[in-house]
Amino acid sequence: MAGWAILYSQDVVPRLLKVAQTLPYFWIDDVHITGVIADKIGVPRTQLASFILSTISIQKLKVLGPKYIEQFMFSPPDMSLDKIMAIWNLIPE
Repeated sequence: MAGWAILYSQDVVPRLLKVAQTLPYFWIDDVHITGVIADKIGVPRTQLASFILSTISIQKLKVLGPKYIEQFMFSPPDMSLDKIMAIWNLIPE
């Protein structure tokens, strides 16, 4: 899966920064921050796949409605604004 989204709790970010300032620069930020530095401070990793709106879930949403899909936080990264707005309009406030 592409690394286009990452979430940290508020307590983790200052700890990452503190350790990052003590290590030599490494140009691949994903490896450096979410790999090396996160390991050093013991940050656990959780897959976000279950929080991503899949193509199948989009189809279920269109046909069956929002009560038949799991809650989600992210959509696929390549969605057009029109598709995003169409999904938005399918979900009641």
